[in-house]
Amino acid sequence: MKRLSILLLSLILALSVFGQDRLAQFTSYIEQSFSQWDIPSVAVAIVKDGKVVFARGYGYTDWDKKQKVDQNTLYPIGSVSKSFTALALAQLVEQGKIQWDTRVIDIIPEFRLYDDYVTTHTTIEDLLCHRVGLGTFSGDLLWYHTSYSPDEIIPRLRYLEPKFEFRNGFGYSNVMFLVAGQVVERVSGQDFETYVREHIFRPLQMKRTTMELEQMKKLGNWARGCYTTPDGQKVNVPYIPSHNIKAFGGINSSVAELANYLIMLMNGGEFDGQRVISQQQIDYLWKMHNPIGVSGRDRKMHPSRHFYGYGLGWFVYDQNGYKIVTHSGGMDGALCKVLMIPEKKMGVVVLTNSMNFLYNALPEYFADLFTSDKEPFDWNAYYLKLAPRYLESYVMMKNEHHRIEGTKPLPLDKYVGTYHSQMYGDVVVKKSGDKLFLNFVPAPYLDAHLSHWHYNTFQIHFTRPLMAIPTQWGLAHFVQDEDGNISELRLVVPNYDFLFDELELKKVQE
Repeated sequence: MKRLSILLLSLILALSVFGQDRLAQFTSYIEQSFSQWDIPSVAVAIVKDGKVVFARGYGYTDWDKKQKVDQNTLYPIGSVSKSFTALALAQLVEQGKIQWDTRVIDIIPEFRLYDDYVTTHTTIEDLLCHRVGLGTFSGDLLWYHTSYSPDEIIPRLRYLEPKFEFRNGFGYSNVMFLVAGQVVERVSGQDFETYVREHIFRPLQMKRTTMELEQMKKLGNWARGCYTTPDGQKVNVPYIPSHNIKAFGGINSSVAELANYLIMLMNGGEFDGQRVISQQQIDYLWKMHNPIGVSGRDRKMHPSRHFYGYGLGWFVYDQNGYKIVTHSGGMDGALCKVLMIPEKKMGVVVLTNSMNFLYNALPEYFADLFTSDKEPFDWNAYYLKLAPRYLESYVMMKNEHHRIEGTKPLPLDKYVGTYHSQMYGDVVVKKSGDKLFLNFVPAPYLDAHLSHWHYNTFQIHFTRPLMAIPTQWGLAHFVQDEDGNISELRLVVPNYDFLFDELELKKVQE
């Protein structure tokens, strides 16, 4: 019996040392990886068994390098905000105020989608797992730098066209989470930010976490949005206004405070003796509600993976026999990711303030390291090779549009006017001297100069840096009707995030 006790003690000590060795290996990997990326900063926190075992910042808050980041530096967390919206709704379900299968139209009567059946059958659960039938990023131009409030955006959703059948596919939808945020408001009787602050931030002691950009600036120690242009210029860029993105991308937080969030989730919904949500509801959030499937790339890079899909506000998959719960977030000038291994009560938070792949490489390495005895794959080296090809893909999209030399446009006055989209609103083409100017009325941040390309097509030159469009380039096609008059404007802007072809801009005839 004594011999058995000694063996057990030796095993426990060995496992403890093994864990420390693994932690040291990961922190060393952070430093090594960060040094290979030309980015301003990264901040990382690791939690294990209800405690923060590591929290540190590397680098500076912006390109000017005047202030170092630390574990309390605030960053936008982008779409990681979706998990907070899902948690808020889970609380309301637990309070008996709604059910997961409550119809959205019963809460928001003006809610409409592309089909009457879909409109009347869409549930709260449907909003949170990307299965209403809209394509990935459909409708995102409705909120991107626009003046529209969520209540102004919701009636416009009816004009978005489906990409797959209702509940029969996956289309990542920010605008459905925008609707979910309005459900929180109407059911709780509080504005979204107030509800989340009182019912989630406060019990989790997330005292510096905020949804207001101006409040983040007042709090100090915040990371500015940073960007390296394709020609190598390093610029600080403004973050997207927060008034209409709070429910799907508007939270600003630090690794120290997000660590509290992860601890609560992996501790059955309790934090520091206070219950935030039940384990039953956490299990429901982390259940796979919309299967996506394992891609060829995933099968090659993760041979042990058997499933991949979306829960409610979270991606879920398996790795080396463990369930992984994760989500990434992106904002102009900032990328991040959180990842949890619930069975091990381990999680990692990675925040950055630039456009990079380090935010993805570190959690991937973390998952490899702590779910297998094998040496982890070098994800940082993989993404370092991928980054140039990613930028090259934008150039390739641009080069697909060939120019026909020697053509002339119509008199410029023919193109001047207001072009209306039922979904979006007005885009105005103005003339200034011998130049044309493109004005996005809901979003002046997107305004652009036009120069002749060929025939009735003009090249778009955006006047401000747009992270989602590194080439800062597009084409404006003016369409003539059978009488030779300009009747329509079609915008072609090569990018992976915003669908300019959804605008369907018809010229308003005076």
